[in-house]
Amino acid sequence: PTVFCESGVLALSILYAARSLHLSPVLIGVIFAAGGVGAIPGAIVAERSGQRFGVGPAIIGGYALSGVAALVVPIAGGPIAVVVVLLVLAKAFGGITDTTANVQQWTLRQTVTPDSFQGRVTAGHRFTVYGAGAIGAVAAGALGSVVGVRSALFVFAAGMVTAPLLGLLTPIRTV
Repeated sequence: PTVFCESGVLALSILYAARSLHLSPVLIGVIFAAGGVGAIPGAIVAERSGQRFGVGPAIIGGYALSGVAALVVPIAGGPIAVVVVLLVLAKAFGGITDTTANVQQWTLRQTVTPDSFQGRVTAGHRFTVYGAGAIGAVAAGALGSVVGVRSALFVFAAGMVTAPLLGLLTPIRTV
């Protein structure tokens, strides 16, 4: 559910930034680049966050906080400079939290999977994740065409927050 919602947010963010916020392609690129810049400290703090909070909570919390950052997109408004700063900060924060969670989930999966199954498990994971992402982007576009891009952004960003919290109902919360 997390990747489904995240892909929906990504698909709609471009439309929202260009059509509703009237941002130029260069500014949209700068905003998205901030996510990549945020990934660097996210990778650096990943190990410490797993040690401090636990692997499961780092996964759940990291992905949920990434969703909180995504909620900034449909909320952003005002002068272009303010909008760009808000979106850059949100994208950087999302890059940090998403990367931290992603490092934890990859490490956990590789740790519990026997070597002889690594390739199959990774292939299955990628098929499921990329498939969910593609479906999420299409679903977000469909919803956006019915209720509007901003409203659809709220729905999919809220999904990014709530989907990882489902992990609190599973044993991963104690890992």
